[in-house]
Amino acid sequence: MNGKRLTRGESLDYTIDYGLGEISFTPRHTIRSDSRIVVDFEYTDLVYNRTTSYLATNWRIGPSEVNITAFTERDNLESNLDFSLSKEDRTYLETIGDRVEEAIVPTVNADSAGDYAWIDDRYVWLGQGQGDYRVTFHNVGNAGQYRRVVIGDSIIYKWVPPEEISSYNALYGPFRVLQLPRQHDLITARWQIGDELVGRTARAELGMSRVDLNRYSSLDDQDNGDLGYSMQFQWRTRSFTQADNPLRAGIQLDAQGKGSRFRPLGRWDAVEFLREWDLDETPDHYEWQTGDVFLEGGGERRVSAQLGQLQADSVRASRLRFGLATSSDSPLTGRFSETILAREADKRSWRITDSELRYNFKWLSPYVGYYGENKKGSSLGRYEVEQLKLGLQAQISPQAQVALSREQRRDIFHRQGEETARLWLVSLSRAVPRGTRLETTFSFNEKHTSDNRDDLAYMMGNLAIIRRVPGQPWWIDLRYRLERSIIETRAVVYDSIGTGRGQYRYDPVYDIYVPDEAGPFVRYTIPAGKLQPINTVKSRYRLQMDLNRLRLRLGPLNGFTLARLILQGSLTAKTEERFLIAYLKPTLADTAHSDVRSRFQMDLSLQHRSNQPQYRFRIYKLDALSRERYGVTDSEHPPGEIQKQSTLELIRISRYKVAQRMMNMEYKLVSERKAVQSSVTSLRNHDIQKWQGSGTVAGTMGDDLTASLTGHWIQELNRDLDDLSVRTVSVGVGLQKTVGTSGRLRLNYERFHVSADREVPIPYLMAEGFPVGKSQRFRANGQINLSRNLLLSITAFSRYEAGRAPFSTANLELRTQF
Repeated sequence: MNGKRLTRGESLDYTIDYGLGEISFTPRHTIRSDSRIVVDFEYTDLVYNRTTSYLATNWRIGPSEVNITAFTERDNLESNLDFSLSKEDRTYLETIGDRVEEAIVPTVNADSAGDYAWIDDRYVWLGQGQGDYRVTFHNVGNAGQYRRVVIGDSIIYKWVPPEEISSYNALYGPFRVLQLPRQHDLITARWQIGDELVGRTARAELGMSRVDLNRYSSLDDQDNGDLGYSMQFQWRTRSFTQADNPLRAGIQLDAQGKGSRFRPLGRWDAVEFLREWDLDETPDHYEWQTGDVFLEGGGERRVSAQLGQLQADSVRASRLRFGLATSSDSPLTGRFSETILAREADKRSWRITDSELRYNFKWLSPYVGYYGENKKGSSLGRYEVEQLKLGLQAQISPQAQVALSREQRRDIFHRQGEETARLWLVSLSRAVPRGTRLETTFSFNEKHTSDNRDDLAYMMGNLAIIRRVPGQPWWIDLRYRLERSIIETRAVVYDSIGTGRGQYRYDPVYDIYVPDEAGPFVRYTIPAGKLQPINTVKSRYRLQMDLNRLRLRLGPLNGFTLARLILQGSLTAKTEERFLIAYLKPTLADTAHSDVRSRFQMDLSLQHRSNQPQYRFRIYKLDALSRERYGVTDSEHPPGEIQKQSTLELIRISRYKVAQRMMNMEYKLVSERKAVQSSVTSLRNHDIQKWQGSGTVAGTMGDDLTASLTGHWIQELNRDLDDLSVRTVSVGVGLQKTVGTSGRLRLNYERFHVSADREVPIPYLMAEGFPVGKSQRFRANGQINLSRNLLLSITAFSRYEAGRAPFSTANLELRTQF
């Protein structure tokens, strides 16, 4: 964010919800319209069975090091996943070469009893049997010009004007897109020499890639390959002293470039590459060079100057950057940097000023910061930014600190007016050496525009009380966060991305999308365009106690060597109401609530002696109301789902010595009650009571072999289907063998059988997680040291479940080092 790499975690910078594809930022960061957020992600375009091979080797000779990697990935021409190609399709693909945009086949047939007619250069639905063409439409993303509309029992497709295409996520076309098998080969060589202490280092990396977009055709293969390179040289002088400060001067030269067809595996450029050079999008071909002269002390650059130039497609840019910074251990600290960038062809210029000044008194530290941007000839519209920040930090005691800051930012838009944002921030933190910490934060952010089109106010409060004193019999962690902002209503969209790549599939029997690990659909939310006030509360607590060390008169518990109690839970809620009380039992009638989740858990561990069995008892309770996953489109009767779950769990762990071998035995008994209410579909309305038991025996069978045997039994009763009883019985075997001095190989095999007391539609059972019938899973993984410098890693997994397509994957990795 804003050029700084963030760290994932609830107590750090951000969290990720993979199911919804959403990133949530913690109170450390206030997200505004001027925040620059860059997300680097990976995805798969798997449409054929694919084979991937990778080889890496490393040599170290004196002060230099050489790394060479080779990678190849190719689709199997005879094995596609979720589509089929006719002989005519393959023949056609052989003639188009790598022209992917031509891999389409029209799905229009002339028919006097058709439903569509060709009017004004588009297909128009006239009614069943009223047209001249029979047209089949396919979801083709941005390449389409039609949208799907449901009228009564019919699904028709309407033409979308070009200016409205961006408003739709799924567009259709009267053609189908043929999937092309691809091949990607990459070789990289990296050389590095030097010593940081001496002050001379050099690095060079060269990559060569070859990408064949159509393995069916040998046409256009002469230009599939291209190169990329990256080089750096750095030289520093010996250390010298100036005003009792050790300093070093240095020079650094950097160069990087890539061809238009070069395709690396991951990121070849820095995250801020586009902003660094004021580019609107990543160019296909570019080369850039920079030269830095600097003076540093204590690892910090005190004085620096940089010249750089970029040649990217039709863009040629020059950049000048210089900066000053004081030592961080002096009372007066500050920094100043100026960046001037100019583009020749379009006469576009950009000037950035970033500065901060702070003076550290004995207990008081005032500071001021200024940031400004000035753009001319920019196609982005904004051409001037001014940001002023004033702050004060006070050390009120050796363990307590208070901070107050005020920030104002003004954005001037070309032809669109002006925007002013103000932010007030107050924080208090207190910590003692024994482990107690108090943190509180309150911020108020408001934004005003010259035409009042987007005015808003945003408040946020955060409280954390943490006491973890080493050696004490108890510790506590309490966190509370409150936000007052606005929320935009959303709608849920299911999009097909290919079999095995999504988490949902479509059930035509119940006309709904149901969870499936190997399904073809992915679910995401899109803005619905309506804004409304929202309060967000996020709180959690954890209390852990060693009952014996507390010296409480708890009767029989005093005779245990282990008696530990843990209480923990959380509450997250979003509501339109101004004030919020903990909603422990949300209902669908609470129309003001968007999302509520209340969780409580108690764990009790008991053990009389170290050589006797250990018992663990758990109580778990969950109440959750979810509306966001369905999209809040109707404020009077918003759709939603209520989930209620309660669990009792008892575990017994013991150790026995059999034939001079130690055996671990674990037994588990679980009683669970789960109920779901939904206003969207009757399929998810169910009340399930579950009993389950399991046992595990594990131990050594020799000097280098460990074995485990697991049995599992589940009895489920679904009261919404007239007490439907479903039973699951499974048996698993695991073996782990030590190979050599540090290698290992582990095999796991599980076989289970699911049965019901009467015949029930399979789609319903699968939707609830009951794959009725016999199923099996196999997993193998391990590492084997073939020699001193050769390591072999193996991973294999296969799954066969009744009613689902078989799934298997394997990975073989060979590593060398010299």
